[in-house]
Parts: sequence; structure tokens; C-alpha cells
Amino acid sequence: MKYIPFLASIICCATTAAADENDSHHHQQQQQQYCLVEDGQMSVCPSKSSSNSKTTNKTYDTTTTPTYPPRQVQVEFINKSSQHFHIKFIDPETLREDFIIWDLEPKNIDNSNFFSETIDSFTGHEFDVISAADQEEFRLRLVVDEEEVSTDSNKAVFTITDKMIFPGNVVQVEFINDCSHTFHVNFIDSESSEEDMIIANLQPAAASETVQSFPGHQFAVYDEDRTFRLRVLVGQGHEHGDHVSFRITDDMIHPQKPVDVEFINDTSSKQLHINYLDPDSDNEEMIIHNLSPGKSCSDSNFDEICSETIHSFTGHDFVAYDEERSFRIILHVDESHRSGDTVTFAITDEIIASL
Repeated sequence: MKYIPFLASIICCATTAAADENDSHHHQQQQQQYCLVEDGQMSVCPSKSSSNSKTTNKTYDTTTTPTYPPRQVQVEFINKSSQHFHIKFIDPETLREDFIIWDLEPKNIDNSNFFSETIDSFTGHEFDVISAADQEEFRLRLVVDEEEVSTDSNKAVFTITDKMIFPGNVVQVEFINDCSHTFHVNFIDSESSEEDMIIANLQPAAASETVQSFPGHQFAVYDEDRTFRLRVLVGQGHEHGDHVSFRITDDMIHPQKPVDVEFINDTSSKQLHINYLDPDSDNEEMIIHNLSPGKSCSDSNFDEICSETIHSFTGHDFVAYDEERSFRIILHVDESHRSGDTVTFAITDEIIASL
């Protein structure tokens, strides 16, 4: 339990001025001070103008004046938001801010548990709820209002939600890595187009991470080597509290689907070379050198045909040829294949003879 310092003696003062319009000499201003007495009522303080004057007590009329004398109450803060935050007490005289609650944890992701903390305070006290992030992302002012204190428990309860912290429609955005690459996620500022990394090294095999965002926000998904870059947008139609998922797959990253391509040399005597054919420049790059014919690639007794497998994509083209360039075969990975398929090209004497 945390306590807020409070002055032992409380004097709540109000002044009234009365003018005698029939007084021919001058107008005399009278001041009255109202003091808090033992029964919790307000009464007129003893007059200091004359020691012989008799004090007449008056009851402070709360029906006509919306000011209540401060009284001790309990204040509970419940964090039903998705944010870590601190709470500061605001001194009413000096406006000095003092931490009273540090890092009140957010709700569980399945909303099954909420964290709260209760302190002793007084009606009229003010508190600021501030972000626990390195940069203050939000600040919310709370006032312990007399009319909101429960008469049964003598407690004021503040339930902090995302809607209170962020006036817009806050949504939860989940990024799921269902592709074969580790990737990062940047937030793209809509005004400056600057980017800030919010997720680093999200691993494959359906790893996921969730961030808080708003409709209209944009993000960039990319890998360390910048071999791909994918932009995603949180639609404007989402409402407060919605859960938005972006499942990143190989099909999204590459228009072509990832496949394994196996090259088999089933000829009787030809050494094969395999080149990758660049679709933009028509340049060729050797990827397999001297793929041996028949079973000569194996020293074992197994009936094994020489082959080699590479990772590629649908739509890719390859060229098979021998050292003498006596033949040239273009091999095309058809777009009808699905992600993860194995595409096999077997080069035989019959195929070469048919050219």
C-alpha cells in the first residue's frame, strides 16, 4: 500500500463580501473563513478582528456550493489496456510530480487477467497516467471526484483502457512468419515516409509477434539481405479492439512459388553442365558443373543415377548442355507447381537424340 503525503490540518477557505448601500460614510468588506470541524462539516472560523466578539457557527451549505471538503478514500487503478504505464501524484500547490506506482502491467493477451494497485488518497487529488516507454507516448489526467467515490467501499476505481489512452480505434496487429525467411517489420510514417523497426528477426515456422496500431497504418516486411520487401496496410474499416493478422508466406514474398529442382543425368556418357537463365538480361550463370552420367557418380554398389538438387522458383528457366556444346536443352519450371514441390528434370540419350 502506498500513501500520498497530506497536511494534517486542512483549512478550506471561502470569502464573502457584503456592502452596506445605506452607509453614508464607507463600504466595509467583511471576510469569513470556513473551517473543517470534527464532525466533517464546514463552519465559520473564529473572528480575528475582535477578541470580544462572539463566534457564531454556520453550517457550510453543500446544496448550493459544489465544493466538498477533502476526505480520505482509497483509489484503485486497474490496467485493462495493452500498455505498461506509471502513475504520478500531482501536488496541488507546487504541481510537483511524484511516482506512486511504477510499471503497472497490461492485461493478458487473452483478457483473462488484469493487474491493479490500490493506494490511500483524498478526494480532489489528481494523478497522471504516463507511458512506461522510453518516449512518453501518452499522458492521461485522472481526478478523484467526490461524486464518483463509492459510498459502500469508500473507494474510487479508475479502469484504464486503450480507448482512454488513445482516442482513435486501437487495433492489435499480428505478424505471423509462415515463410522460409527470417524477416524484420518497420512502421512507415505516413507524413515523413521515415521507417522505424518495430519487430526484428521474426523467425520462420509460424513464429508471431503482435503490436498495437491504428487503422491506416502501414508496415514494411523485409529480410536482412533485402531480397524482398512487402508493404502491408491496416484497413480503415477496422474498429477499436479488432485483431488484424498478416500471415507472411513465400507466395506473398515471391510471385513465383518456391520449389526444389532436381537435375538427373541419365545419359550413357555425357557430362552435363546446368546454367540458370536470367529472364531479364538473358545472361546465363552456371549452377552445376560436370554432372556425371549414369551411375559413375557413385562409388557404391547401389543402383544410383547421378543427380543434384537446388532451391528455385516456379517460372525459372535453366539450360542443360555438354562440354562440347553438341546440344542445348532449355528446362522450364512450370508455374502450375505448388510451394514446396520437387520438380525433376531427367536428361536421357533419347531426349538428346530427338533434338
